[in-house]
Amino acid sequence: MPLYFDLNEGVGVFRTVGDVEFEEGLRVLEAGLEAIRSADGRNLVLFDIRQSTENRTHDELRGIAGVTQHQLGKGQLALVVGSELYYGLSRVFAAYAERDGLMAEVFLDMDAALQWLRFGVASESTGDASKHELT
Repeated sequence: MPLYFDLNEGVGVFRTVGDVEFEEGLRVLEAGLEAIRSADGRNLVLFDIRQSTENRTHDELRGIAGVTQHQLGKGQLALVVGSELYYGLSRVFAAYAERDGLMAEVFLDMDAALQWLRFGVASESTGDASKHELT
């Protein structure tokens, strides 16, 4: 299944549908990160993994975080998830990304993630996953 990339109003959005082969995903990621870096210098990235069926290893998560940091240097990274499993895996990924110098947050809601990327805050009404219990 594919990994899609779109640059929209200064935010680079990667959307995973199904399971993406790791090397293929890295190629799309690197090309997309290059476009983000060339856009406006804010380096805003969103990973929408709500439709993902991937099961990445810790080494793969660490590698993706490293590639992202290497390509961008500094920036903000929002991850939008749809389940408890992906919330946990995304927190691990966010920790790797933060260790590498990126600001990273995990969200259950797309609007909250975009608000955080654009304005540095998440709306209380939509909330980010780090402040709300998953069901």
